[in-house]
Amino acid sequence: MLGFVQIFRWSFTINSAASIFTDGPKRVLVVDDSADIRELFTLLADLNGFILNTAKNGKEALEKLATLEQEPSIVFVDLSMPVMNGAEFVRRAGESGLATMSKMVIFSAREKGSVPNLDGSLLWLAKPFNLKDVLSAINLSNLH
Repeated sequence: MLGFVQIFRWSFTINSAASIFTDGPKRVLVVDDSADIRELFTLLADLNGFILNTAKNGKEALEKLATLEQEPSIVFVDLSMPVMNGAEFVRRAGESGLATMSKMVIFSAREKGSVPNLDGSLLWLAKPFNLKDVLSAINLSNLH
């Protein structure tokens, strides 16, 4: 049986003609404990020309952000992860001055506003998310 990513890879490759990004390659960080989500973003990066970094949890993401020469345009963060969850990652990134110019996007099956002490102005993509919304968010991040 074909897995989701294999089926997606086949269908997206057929339907993807060129990069959709209008102002150069975007730098993207994906923070998610799901290997499938990280693989999906790797595929999207390959097909659409954005520069991708991934992390399995918030702690690993903070370590990665500290070593990047240029901060990402956009950071996609899963809320529910082991080691350090998404809300804690967003808080610590803000406190430490990491990713201050990055747009933060939360992935969650939870309702927006249901997480105490999380900035309500953050962009929220409900899981399961629409891939067009992901690519639009990347394209619309008017940063670097």
